[in-house]
Amino acid sequence: MQLGNFHKKSLGQSIASRNHLVGKVVLLIGNDTPVLNTLVIQLAQKGADIALFCRRQSTEALQSLKQQVEALGQRFLLFSEKELMPEQETMNPADHLVKKITSALGRLDIFIDLTSPQDSILLAAHNNATETEGEKSQPDWKMRHAVFAELAQAN
Repeated sequence: MQLGNFHKKSLGQSIASRNHLVGKVVLLIGNDTPVLNTLVIQLAQKGADIALFCRRQSTEALQSLKQQVEALGQRFLLFSEKELMPEQETMNPADHLVKKITSALGRLDIFIDLTSPQDSILLAAHNNATETEGEKSQPDWKMRHAVFAELAQAN
């Protein structure tokens, strides 16, 4: 049985659409939830390399997630709170995180934030910094600013 041109085209588009994230780097931040874990795997299945900052997940669960992503042929970077602290006191943790991602994976294309407002992942890093109270209350804005600046520069 031969496929007609219409079916060949449809099949090609279907295969291409499954892999439309090949070569893209996705930063996900959030806490251990089934949604986060499923999203990481689905993005890797579509060809994305993953950078993940997840505060509340066991080391074993994170290693399992890393193995699943790498088994799909994708790169996986995992960041801890300790790694968010920059070597230079003049750099904020958000800029430091973006720099580490782009240094390791070459780029940053997509940002997905699954944290709730009361559960800011950068708050702990900022609580130790010597900033004014107004600056401490804005870690999520600093993260978005750092990521969006990188995305704008890349595009």
